[in-house]
Amino acid sequence: MIALAAAAAVCLYQSPALAGTGGSEFDALLQMVTDWSEGTLGKVIAIVGLMMGLGYTAIGGGARGAIGGVIAAAGFSYGPDVIDGIVSATLPMTGPVIDLASLPNYTLY
Repeated sequence: MIALAAAAAVCLYQSPALAGTGGSEFDALLQMVTDWSEGTLGKVIAIVGLMMGLGYTAIGGGARGAIGGVIAAAGFSYGPDVIDGIVSATLPMTGPVIDLASLPNYTLY
């Protein structure tokens, strides 16, 4: 019973999502790494990865290397946008907010 009450309190307690707020001192670094990934350096790394994958495929006879190169290219191209979308996502607070101090205090004997 106590575990059920604790689980309900944890599930119903909501706090604001503060991901992506603050940290402006790292904006220059973030911009530099994003430019590298989406710019010429990212394209070079993606092409080299694709070439290595194609070489592995030609020597080994499997398509795993080429698929790995395509995945690396997609990661460099779309990765920063996906990460930015995940980190900056916030959810609105909806529903009842329960004050945990108002819950009854169960003690074990």
